Amino acid sequence: MRCLPMLPACLLTDLLAEAKSAAPLNVSVPPQLLARNGTALRPCGELGFGGWADTVGFWACDMGLCGANGTLRGYTATDWGAAVRAADGDTLVAYRWCGALTAVNAMPLLLALELAWAALTGALYFGITLLVQALLLAWHVLLLNHEP
Repeated sequence: MRCLPMLPACLLTDLLAEAKSAAPLNVSVPPQLLARNGTALRPCGELGFGGWADTVGFWACDMGLCGANGTLRGYTATDWGAAVRAADGDTLVAYRWCGALTAVNAMPLLLALELAWAALTGALYFGITLLVQALLLAWHVLLLNHEP
């Protein structure tokens, strides 16, 4: 509490401005996601998001990781490379909304990758530990059986 008077006078204003920029009060839904009546949202399946492969494919292409043919090695039905390149600002925002909303579809893939990584590193750690212990045992056997 001793250093409280030394805080700048505009700290609260800056904190509020940062909080508003991190979590805006008003969010506008892209028009491509609105139904014809303008009050309901269209399903993301109408924009090409059918499953986990489409979600992963879109995010890969949005980050510029697509192959020359625009798909993620042929696993997606939608040509996300062409869709991302041809999208205007609002359409790209709609794709990103759907990509964020359907990211839960990619969770089984991410969990499988994480489990595979954990199994690989665990096996590697076990192998290195076993190798070190075997080398120590061989060294001790060599030292104890050596006749001076």
